[in-house]
Amino acid sequence: MSEYQYYEFHNVSADLTAAQQLHLREISSRASISSSGFINEYHYGDLHAKPLDLMADFFDVGLYLANWGSAELYIKLPCPLLDEQLLQAFQMDYIFAYSRSDDNLILHFSVPENDDYFDLEGECGVWMEKLQELRAELYRGDYRCFYIIWLCALYYGYKEFDKLPLLNNSLKGLSTTQKAFAEFLNIEPGWVTALTEVLPVQVNKQPVDDNELKKRWLAQLTEEKV
Repeated sequence: MSEYQYYEFHNVSADLTAAQQLHLREISSRASISSSGFINEYHYGDLHAKPLDLMADFFDVGLYLANWGSAELYIKLPCPLLDEQLLQAFQMDYIFAYSRSDDNLILHFSVPENDDYFDLEGECGVWMEKLQELRAELYRGDYRCFYIIWLCALYYGYKEFDKLPLLNNSLKGLSTTQKAFAEFLNIEPGWVTALTEVLPVQVNKQPVDDNELKKRWLAQLTEEKV
């Protein structure tokens, strides 16, 4: 399988200026650039800029896909909208990290290194449409996508959490966008279905016990779903 990489960035809070678009053109002569976004794909070579730098300077949402198993999503939000204690609690190498850029926080979600290879050509363009609503959900204070991070940690055999922080779960289950986020992270649908059955329905001021949630989640998984 030949090498394939896909980059897409969008700015939803304000249009890119002509000067900003010109700067992006200097980074890539082949990219599709508009007042709202940047798209480029590579069969060889690579982007001459770091995604985190592009997010800091220009964009609100970004994604990266490579056919050797990489999938990364970037979301930028103003600092006051996010609870840094919650972000710290979920921070984990190769799955979730965040960084500060001026008055913003940039969230970086990714699939851990694995042996899965994807046939991505012609398929990548749908992901921004599916996932950019995640930023709006976080903007509204809906942090349920972080349960997907917990699930991703289990799926890839990473460490478990002692206590999961309080998340807003006044509505049972995950949104369509959050389910798409799990698909983006290459988590099997049955795992997500089981998770939606055990998420707390009512907002509770106490942290969620990781072991108890995992027991309830495992009980929901049948042999057909595993």
